[in-house]
Amino acid sequence: MITSVCDGYALPGIPRIRVDLAIASLQYTITGTVKVGEIALENVVMTGLPGTVKTNASGQYSGTVNYGWTGTVTPTLAGYMFSPVSRSYTSIAANQSGQNYAATVIPTIQVTSPNGGESWIWGSANYIRWTTAGTVASVKLEYSTNNGTNWTILPAPTNNTGNYLWTLPETISSACLAWISTDNYSPKSGGV
Repeated sequence: MITSVCDGYALPGIPRIRVDLAIASLQYTITGTVKVGEIALENVVMTGLPGTVKTNASGQYSGTVNYGWTGTVTPTLAGYMFSPVSRSYTSIAANQSGQNYAATVIPTIQVTSPNGGESWIWGSANYIRWTTAGTVASVKLEYSTNNGTNWTILPAPTNNTGNYLWTLPETISSACLAWISTDNYSPKSGGV
């Protein structure tokens, strides 16, 4: 006669069977490429994926998530902006391939003249000079004679030529600033 134990009771005629289960979590990958135009971008951190996931020398990344994972992946690398800015995932139940991002260099401007300490005479013509990185098609030039409390836009062409010949206004001040800006970055120079 075979007996089984259930909740401490022996049950005659019912066999006792032991079942060992190993339950593995289903895992899926989120993969894609990050490029600037056609050029691969290395070391982009894919923030939001489990662990530390970065693009390799070919601009490719691969992150592993568990079944049902929900989250947002945002590429980050200093000096770059990305399109799309991020991707959101809800209850992942399959591999997600082709999750590509396009990167562009964040445009920056460096004012090289005036850069502080210059003494320019009112009514004289002097060059405002700057350098740029990234795509900066046009700029806005402004000046202040009161250390940045108020700004006046210069009636200058907005093309990014790297310099502008400026005839100074007939205002005497030791608190003048020049400001050159784009939509993304606005450095100010020192006093003129």
